[in-house]
Amino acid sequence: MPLYEFKCRGCSERLEKLWKNFNPPDSIECTECGSEDTFRIVSRVAFKRDVVSKLDSLDPRYDKMVDNAIGNTQSADPYKYISKSIPLSAADTD
Repeated sequence: MPLYEFKCRGCSERLEKLWKNFNPPDSIECTECGSEDTFRIVSRVAFKRDVVSKLDSLDPRYDKMVDNAIGNTQSADPYKYISKSIPLSAADTD
C-alpha cells in the first residue's frame, strides 16, 4: 500500500495518507484545521538494499584494490607451506 503526502493550503500542515490502491485521492481532510483544501506533494522514496546488491554496485576497481592488498600479505604466499615442509627422506620413520 502506498503512502501519499498532502499539504494543506490553509495551515500549511503536511499530512500522510496510507491508501489501499495506486489511485490516490485528489484531496483529504486536514487533521489540523479540518479543511478539505489539500493537495498532493511529491514524497521522497526510500528502499532498502541487501548486501549482494550493495557489493554489485561497488566500483570494479575496488576488487582489484582488495586483491592487491591481500596479495601483499604473508598468508597469500603460495609457497609458505612448501618452505616449511621437509623431504620424505629426511622425515622420521619410526
